[in-house]
Amino acid sequence: MKFRREAPAAGDSAAATTRAERPTLATVFPEWKELSDHVSALAWRRDEVLAEVAEITRVTASNDGLLQSYAPDRTARNVETPAPAPKPIRQSIMEKLGRFAPPQPSAPDPNAPKPEPKVTYHDPHQARKVELAKELADIDDALAILQPQLQRARAEGSKLLAAATADDYRQVATEVITAAISLADAVHRHRELLADVQRQGAEPAFLRPIDAAGALGVLSDPRANPNPLRAMIAWAMSNGHYDGSIPDWWNEPVPEPPPPPKRPEPATVHRPKLVHTARGSIFLPAFSERDAEAKQRVAQILARVRGDRAAVADTGVATIEPGI
Repeated sequence: MKFRREAPAAGDSAAATTRAERPTLATVFPEWKELSDHVSALAWRRDEVLAEVAEITRVTASNDGLLQSYAPDRTARNVETPAPAPKPIRQSIMEKLGRFAPPQPSAPDPNAPKPEPKVTYHDPHQARKVELAKELADIDDALAILQPQLQRARAEGSKLLAAATADDYRQVATEVITAAISLADAVHRHRELLADVQRQGAEPAFLRPIDAAGALGVLSDPRANPNPLRAMIAWAMSNGHYDGSIPDWWNEPVPEPPPPPKRPEPATVHRPKLVHTARGSIFLPAFSERDAEAKQRVAQILARVRGDRAAVADTGVATIEPGI
């Protein structure tokens, strides 16, 4: 069976409004879009750096395995320490130098970062890994700074988007709640019909009920409290998403469940026995008090033996005394 999607009606504004026509977070708050794209670009570059580091590690490990004991020391490097900043010349020395005094160096800034030593690795693979490690650390620091800004932009943009799509959501929410109420009413009638069939002593399975898989079990009785469906409708009403009402029967008390059927009391069973009378002995078969036909036959046997036919003629079923 193929399901065909119906085209939206011309007058149905909610169905005619597609997702492309609705406001988006990027249109109501472009700053979030710009910041999100920048964060995504950094995250993409971070993945590229990690992939390149993994590839370099694989290649160097393979080469070192082939060279074995002749593998080079990939950590070998040259370190060039920057020359210290020139110290200022004392004024007494400047006086003695006269016009041949060199320019006085400026005083070093105590807040300026110290120059880092220049490290040159002999192995190009190791040099590239160190370069990538520095870039990866810079990316992580940049992302740590941008994440709080992105969260604030997302919260501000979400408020603007909620205000722009409030009317559309209210219409959709009303449709959902209306359909849920109709479904709850239909499920209630479905359960009542099956319960009525069962109360009559019939087997409802011959109706081939649609809820064989238990899908309707998630919809509990709306009259019960608490009830998820009623909680959803109350929440929608309190937030202005639904201004309708619920069916009157939802406010009725939940009926008491029918008492379980009483199990019949076990019937008295008379064991087979040999009865001795003045007219002879006779064997009485086993029978139950509920088996009227068997009880009738035993009563007739005893009546013939005793000559007491009034017990049979009275009710048709004689009472067998345990002492017999």
